[in-house]
Amino acid sequence: MSDGGTGRIVQLQIQQASLKVGPTRARRYDPSPILMVDRLILTPDGAEAVVDGARLIDVHHGHHPDSKNRNGVNDLSIGFTGNYRRIRERLGAHIVDGIAGESILVECDDPPALGALINGIEIEVDPGLWIRLAEASVAHPCVEFSRFCLRSSVVEPRQIKETLQFLDDGTRGFYVGLPAGDPIGIAVGAAVRWRG
Repeated sequence: MSDGGTGRIVQLQIQQASLKVGPTRARRYDPSPILMVDRLILTPDGAEAVVDGARLIDVHHGHHPDSKNRNGVNDLSIGFTGNYRRIRERLGAHIVDGIAGESILVECDDPPALGALINGIEIEVDPGLWIRLAEASVAHPCVEFSRFCLRSSVVEPRQIKETLQFLDDGTRGFYVGLPAGDPIGIAVGAAVRWRG
């Protein structure tokens, strides 16, 4: 894991609804509400996208009717392809890039740890113009995603615990804050950097 580095956005997506479905005691992880997009619009209230002329808002957006936003802690999430590679090596090929539902997926063989993101993440929105996404924190994995990774709704508590520990500390991804000011678009292919 590096202290500073660079990458490139290879996937952008929104969650149209919660990925945890079903009654409380039988809740499961369902990635079907994830929608890949070419461009995200970052607003002070959350991530949006325009698809076939329709404005769609992410489930963590403050104005989503079933918003999963926790007081700004989980506005936007970011993941790294190098971590997906590690997850697949341990848990299987069904863990395709982006299936954890992060908003931004960055191609990076040596993904950063939280300490490298202390100053946030910067994304180039136009040549030479960078925006900063600050307030990085670990996106802790949930039991439902861990069961999905293990391909079973019924697993031993020890297996769940080990999987949760493996996916934690940023392997599942990170949350970052939204940029202040006017809405701004980010696109697939944009350069990303962090400077621990």
